[in-house]
Amino acid sequence: MKNKKWTTDDIPNLSGKVVIVTGANSGIGFETVKEIARKGAHTILACRSMEKGNDAIERVRAEISNASLETMVLDLGSLKSVHAFAETFKAEYDHLNVLINNAGITSFSKAVDTELPKVERIIFTNLIGAIYVTQTVLPSMIEQGSGTIININSVV
Repeated sequence: MKNKKWTTDDIPNLSGKVVIVTGANSGIGFETVKEIARKGAHTILACRSMEKGNDAIERVRAEISNASLETMVLDLGSLKSVHAFAETFKAEYDHLNVLINNAGITSFSKAVDTELPKVERIIFTNLIGAIYVTQTVLPSMIEQGSGTIININSVV
């Protein structure tokens, strides 16, 4: 018998679950948000820009009208932003079911104002920032006795 290929139909019902998706306003992150929302999760779009996150929410709701979504600002290239995100999340939520670390930039990404040079910003955003975000939400997952952390990578 051939192995069954995984599809989005394999995602279980996520009603009542809280999910964070970093880099949620485009690409793999945006498609992930759509499928998670389709399964009923309350999904937090963690994006560098509130405007881009809210635009992504409008695009998802055009397809999935009952989607439970919100945007929180998170720039993984800025430790200040990671800390601010963590404080905002902790103030509003007492648990987290799933963290999907998806955000990433390439050397071709447009530079934004930052305290880091371009190469260091790429490393910080794609690796260190994701580790910091994970460290900020991990205690609540440990406290609740469960949680899932998913790290997404692309060919780029």
